[in-house]
Amino acid sequence: VTGLCWFGGIAAAAGMIFDYLENGAVAGLLGAAEPLDPVLVAQASTWTVGKSAATSVAIIVLALLLVWRGVRYWVRRQ
Repeated sequence: VTGLCWFGGIAAAAGMIFDYLENGAVAGLLGAAEPLDPVLVAQASTWTVGKSAATSVAIIVLALLLVWRGVRYWVRRQ
């Protein structure tokens, strides 16, 4: 369980880092001259996908931990 907690925490921290990088990429896109550079758009998209994946992993880990805790509580009450 401790390893799963660490894994969820690392995934959440990775999501925060990807979010920061995504914000920087979007700021660069907003300040860019027309037409937009496809490389900058692809970079922003990469950070967005990374943020979404890391956040999804963190939420799944949290849900697993809550279910595990609930089952453990229920079994002990029996």
